[in-house]
Amino acid sequence: MSRGPLSRLDPGERFAGSRRSLLLHSIFTSFQGEGPFLGSYQLFLRLRGCNLACRYCDTPEAREEEGGFRVELEGATAECGTNPVPIEVVEGWVSRLWERVMHSMALTGGEPLLQVDSLVALLSRIVKHGIPVYLETNGTLPGALAELLDLVEYISMDVKLPSALGGRDLLPLQVNFLQVAQKKDVFLKVVLEESTPPEELERACRFLGREAPEVPLVIQPASPSCESKPPSFSQLLEAHRTASKFFQQVRVIPQVHRLAGWV
Repeated sequence: MSRGPLSRLDPGERFAGSRRSLLLHSIFTSFQGEGPFLGSYQLFLRLRGCNLACRYCDTPEAREEEGGFRVELEGATAECGTNPVPIEVVEGWVSRLWERVMHSMALTGGEPLLQVDSLVALLSRIVKHGIPVYLETNGTLPGALAELLDLVEYISMDVKLPSALGGRDLLPLQVNFLQVAQKKDVFLKVVLEESTPPEELERACRFLGREAPEVPLVIQPASPSCESKPPSFSQLLEAHRTASKFFQQVRVIPQVHRLAGWV
C-alpha cells in the first residue's frame, strides 16, 4: 500500500467504473464530537453529495458533489486535489494516517451511502487491515446499507424530522433503515431546534422505539447558527421525558467538537 504523496487528478480526468473512485470532501483526524462515542480518537473520511438539505446542516459544503478535497495532518492541510479520487489513493492515505490508538475510521458526509458501490470496493480493502468502520448516515438508504453492512462495525443513524426538511416525512423509510441497521452496533441521533414541534419527536420515537427500544437514542441540541437556534433546557428535559417512554437509553449530548474547537 502506497504511503507516498497523494496523487493529484487532472480536473477533467474520470476513472473507468464508478466502483473505483470516490467524491471526497476531506480526510482528517480528530475526536468524535457527537453521540455515545464522544471523545474517541478517529480518522474521518468525509464524502461529497447528499440526498437531503436539512435546515440545521453543519457541513453544507459537503452536500455539493462539485469541488475538490483536502487531506489534513493534525489540523494542517497537507494536500489538496480534484475529484474523483481512486480508491487506491484513498486507501494509501488511510494507511498513512491510521494509528493503533484510534477507535475507528468514521465515514461521514454529506451522505456516504450515495457512493455505496465505491465504498464497498474501498472498505473491502480497509477491513483487511483490521480497521473498524464507523458509519454516519441520514438513515434514508436501507438498500445501500444492506450492501455494505458486513463491512461496518458501528452505525450512527440520524432521525430526520419533517420540520427540518420543509415538511418531508421520511419516518417509514427510516423504520426500514433501522430494521437493517440494528444488526450492528447502532445508535440513533435526533437534532432538536427551538422550533421543533414536540409531536414530531414523539411520533418518531413511537415508531422507531416500537422497532428497537434497546437501541440508544441521543438527543442533540442544534448548534447555534443563522438558520437554527438550540432548544431551551426545559425543552430538552421534556424531550428526554418523551423519548424515554419508548427507548431504554436516552441521552442529551451537544456537538462537543463545536464547543471545543476540534473542527
